[in-house]
Amino acid sequence: MAYGTAFQVPPGVHLPELDGTNWGQWEQRWVAILIINNAGKLLEHDTMPAGRDIDEWNAVQRRINAYLAVYIKPEIYSIVADKTVFPTVKSKF
Repeated sequence: MAYGTAFQVPPGVHLPELDGTNWGQWEQRWVAILIINNAGKLLEHDTMPAGRDIDEWNAVQRRINAYLAVYIKPEIYSIVADKTVFPTVKSKF
């Protein structure tokens, strides 16, 4: 996973804000960005995989949730922002 790296959208890649009408384009680019940042497994696990460090797992979840907050319209993000209902990146996605 992307624990020790700076998670980022690669230069030159435009990730549009998810507005509810552009899911296909947004989802395709978001998955590619996660894979490029070695974080694609976050879409496969609702719980921390065995053998992972809990602090690192939580740090990656926080960073990606911050990106989601930036790249999703606020009125849409507010639906998945509740960590008790959607606690992981996978559940938000």
